[in-house]
Amino acid sequence: LELALSHWRSHELAQKSFLGERLSLNDSISLLRSYHSVEEASRILKSISQILKKFEKPDPENKAQGKIWLLDKSLVENVLQYIGGLEVLKSIGFFHNKGGNLVVDEKQVGNFKQIDQKLQTPHRAPTATSPLTLRECYSACMVLAGCGDAIGFNNSNWEFCKDGKLILDEVKAMGGIQGIQVAKMRVSDDSVMHLATGEALIISGSESIKSIVKTLASRYVECFRDMAGRAPEPNMKEKILELDPSSGRCISPFHPSSTGSAAAVRAACIGLLYWKPKELPKLISVAIESGRVTHHHPRGYLGSLASAVLTSYAVQKLPIKTWGWRLLRVLQKAKKYIINANIEVSDNISGWDYFQKQWESYLNLRCLTSDQTQKVSKLSFPVSWSEKEKFYESVGYGWGGCDCVIIAYDALLFAEEQEWDPNSIGKASKRWIQLLVRACLHGGDSDSTGTIACAWYGALYGFRGVPFQHYKGLEYIWRMKAIANVLYSAGEH
Repeated sequence: LELALSHWRSHELAQKSFLGERLSLNDSISLLRSYHSVEEASRILKSISQILKKFEKPDPENKAQGKIWLLDKSLVENVLQYIGGLEVLKSIGFFHNKGGNLVVDEKQVGNFKQIDQKLQTPHRAPTATSPLTLRECYSACMVLAGCGDAIGFNNSNWEFCKDGKLILDEVKAMGGIQGIQVAKMRVSDDSVMHLATGEALIISGSESIKSIVKTLASRYVECFRDMAGRAPEPNMKEKILELDPSSGRCISPFHPSSTGSAAAVRAACIGLLYWKPKELPKLISVAIESGRVTHHHPRGYLGSLASAVLTSYAVQKLPIKTWGWRLLRVLQKAKKYIINANIEVSDNISGWDYFQKQWESYLNLRCLTSDQTQKVSKLSFPVSWSEKEKFYESVGYGWGGCDCVIIAYDALLFAEEQEWDPNSIGKASKRWIQLLVRACLHGGDSDSTGTIACAWYGALYGFRGVPFQHYKGLEYIWRMKAIANVLYSAGEH
């Protein structure tokens, strides 16, 4: 419901969002921080004005309506600060003084920075005594996925650096893992598309798979306007341009090269919505089709399925060592879905075995098959940096839909072996540090593996063991939190 604030599809949804108070007003308003241009902000602000007028009533005692009108002040403060202050004042002419709302003048523009700094402080940060809640895990899944992306990407400096040791040297120069300031880093295409997936799921609601896929395709096309400097996957622009959701062209044709990681990195939130075992058939269909929108090849869209399925396991708090062999069982059901969906079946089946064989090989390597899991008390991992990099390179370095999920899972398993303090708040735990080293700081597709691994960490542990500076000021953090909040409400019921 809260996402009506960023799309304006329904006045009724907007009203329910405000009155339901599932988000604070500041959280809701900050969804607008994703819009960069004055023109876009102007359009949205005018839409808000129209919505507010729709619900205006002459009764001054109507407290609910008062809440809606109070929105105007926070809206103006946040949006003007974010996209340029006085430029917006000159381009938008609907501000008015009503019921104590803000009358904007040049003197007030100087206050916007202070307001923004307050909004950037950790929102409802957990304390050492607060219990871990499912709501916190949902929020952390979305936010830490962005964190892993931003760190692994580092404004494109680390994603495309093939020398992992050089990356570690740069981290040391920052003051170590604790010294990384995510506020100075942009997110890559991975987070932009993950947000698009979450928003599409919310807009679609419980509609048919055909309708969900159409909304997914529309959101992917729309979000591609925000790819400047975010290093989208090669040929992704061409794939996006081939789509035409309005005419029903929502899935790319099968292609042997559609095997990249971009489908996997945007799918974790699907596992937040369909996390219950009884919803596995819906998870399979949505995850596969969300992948096939741009990556119509099993090595591409099965990465999307694996990312979503393992997220659902994290929400269920299933033992991490069992995730791999459980996934193999899901792949059998996914194959039946592909056959029944009857879309280029022969091509899909011919390219199916690679993904499954890669996972079987990995699980045998780590002694994590269904027969071995109960017998192994401690896993064996490459210890030296060169051994780890050699293993990552052997599976594909994370550039493919299969290997990016394997590397993320391997990093999470390694982190799980570290000492753990569940009450560690605001400072980096050994588990979190090792996850970043393994998932985000290597010579491969580090933002993709970081996005997926950190999403699972958040779904498992919330923000526990994560220093504030690793998500404070994260780009699009308010959209991430808003999406998580709505998916929590939907997934819970």
